[in-house]
Amino acid sequence: MAVGRRWFGVVGIIVGAVLGLFLGFLVGKIPYIIAVQTLIRNLHRCDVATLRSRLNKEYYISHLIIAELLLRGEPIESFRGYVSGLLLSDSPDRRRFGKEVLRIWPDTTQPPAEPDAVK
Repeated sequence: MAVGRRWFGVVGIIVGAVLGLFLGFLVGKIPYIIAVQTLIRNLHRCDVATLRSRLNKEYYISHLIIAELLLRGEPIESFRGYVSGLLLSDSPDRRRFGKEVLRIWPDTTQPPAEPDAVK
């Protein structure tokens, strides 16, 4: 701040603050981008059996694991039991992630029961 004020006055302070904010925002995103790309690469390299086992352990990224399995051709109906288990869990955290999976893929819920036909 002192350099901008000394050389350019108040305008230097304002330009320096805006430029610093913008550059800080960009540089601050670098760790996030690296982490996300590493996770996505890791999911791409796993086989289907490993991904299915990771669903139970890593429920907090279940939406990403389900997305990867769907890309590999797994039927969406095969996740209904898993999502129902998340939604009925005693853990509020698991229920919250189950609701997110349901929000992203509504087809992962159990279809409503058919009422008996009236004759």
